[in-house]
Amino acid sequence: MDAFEEWCHFLKGVQHEIIMYLNYKNLQYFMTSVSNQRQVQWALSLFEFQFVITYHLGVLARET
Repeated sequence: MDAFEEWCHFLKGVQHEIIMYLNYKNLQYFMTSVSNQRQVQWALSLFEFQFVITYHLGVLARET
Protein backbone atom coordinates (compact mmCIF):
# COMPACT_ATOMS: atom_id res chain seq x y z
CA MET A 1 0.00 0.00 0.00
CA ASP A 2 2.79 2.41 0.90
CA ALA A 3 4.55 1.76 -2.40
CA PHE A 4 1.42 2.66 -4.38
CA GLU A 5 1.06 5.91 -2.44
CA GLU A 6 4.72 6.82 -2.92
CA TRP A 7 4.83 5.96 -6.62
CA CYS A 8 1.26 6.96 -7.54
CA HIS A 9 2.37 9.69 -9.98
CA PHE A 10 4.14 6.97 -12.03
CA LEU A 11 1.56 4.21 -11.61
CA LYS A 12 -1.73 6.00 -12.34
CA GLY A 13 -2.89 5.71 -15.92
CA VAL A 14 -0.29 3.18 -17.10
CA GLN A 15 -1.16 1.24 -20.24
CA HIS A 16 -0.06 -2.15 -18.92
CA GLU A 17 -0.93 -4.06 -15.78
CA ILE A 18 1.33 -3.64 -12.78
CA ILE A 19 2.44 -7.08 -11.61
CA MET A 20 3.02 -7.41 -7.88
CA TYR A 21 5.07 -10.43 -6.80
CA LEU A 22 4.22 -11.32 -3.22
CA ASN A 23 4.90 -14.31 -1.02
CA TYR A 24 1.44 -14.21 0.60
CA LYS A 25 -0.88 -16.47 -1.36
CA ASN A 26 -4.00 -15.12 0.40
CA LEU A 27 -3.46 -11.67 -1.13
CA GLN A 28 -4.21 -13.04 -4.61
CA TYR A 29 -7.88 -12.92 -3.65
CA PHE A 30 -7.77 -9.59 -1.81
CA MET A 31 -9.63 -7.51 -4.39
CA THR A 32 -12.31 -10.15 -4.95
CA SER A 33 -13.48 -10.52 -1.36
CA VAL A 34 -13.04 -7.79 1.22
CA SER A 35 -14.30 -8.63 4.67
CA ASN A 36 -13.78 -5.67 7.00
CA GLN A 37 -13.77 -1.87 6.91
CA ARG A 38 -9.99 -1.56 6.66
CA GLN A 39 -9.88 -3.87 3.65
CA VAL A 40 -12.67 -1.85 2.03
CA GLN A 41 -10.61 1.33 2.48
CA TRP A 42 -7.54 -0.31 0.96
CA ALA A 43 -9.56 -1.67 -1.96
CA LEU A 44 -11.02 1.77 -2.66
CA SER A 45 -7.55 3.33 -2.57
CA LEU A 46 -6.15 0.69 -4.92
CA PHE A 47 -9.11 0.74 -7.31
CA GLU A 48 -7.56 3.44 -9.51
CA PHE A 49 -4.50 1.31 -10.25
CA GLN A 50 -4.42 -1.44 -12.85
CA PHE A 51 -2.56 -4.27 -11.10
CA VAL A 52 -2.50 -8.00 -10.58
CA ILE A 53 -1.11 -9.85 -7.57
CA THR A 54 1.03 -12.89 -8.38
CA TYR A 55 2.11 -15.39 -5.75
CA HIS A 56 5.75 -16.45 -5.63
CA LEU A 57 7.32 -18.59 -2.97
CA GLY A 58 9.26 -16.45 -0.44
CA VAL A 59 12.73 -16.74 -1.98
CA LEU A 60 11.45 -16.26 -5.52
CA ALA A 61 9.58 -13.08 -4.60
CA ARG A 62 12.83 -11.40 -3.54
CA GLU A 63 14.64 -12.39 -6.73
CA THR A 64 12.18 -10.75 -9.14
